[in-house]
Amino acid sequence: MNDTKIFSELLGGVATQLPVLLVCLVGIMVALISWRRAPAASLWTLLAFGLALLLCILIPISQQTMLRMMKESSLDTRVTANIALGVVWSIVRAISYILLLVGVYAGRKSASPA
Repeated sequence: MNDTKIFSELLGGVATQLPVLLVCLVGIMVALISWRRAPAASLWTLLAFGLALLLCILIPISQQTMLRMMKESSLDTRVTANIALGVVWSIVRAISYILLLVGVYAGRKSASPA
């Protein structure tokens, strides 16, 4: 398989993530702009969107790599590997949401009882 085909497949995989990728870039910019006003929330938000941005690139690359590596494996082996990879990426994606959730509440003062 030639390098041009591999590159175009990887680019296509990343292109499908383009809406999420753009939101991540905007989220990172907002976190950086808001840093002085809310440093704790901005840090957690930056970590969350940074991880999500990284996933937009790593997930398609890992999927294409797995497909190439397992080209001659049995269907059951490919299905199992695909499920395992999906679970791993789902867990990492959940971590990005946890970081974002922490960012929503980081640095806020608790409400005083009325």
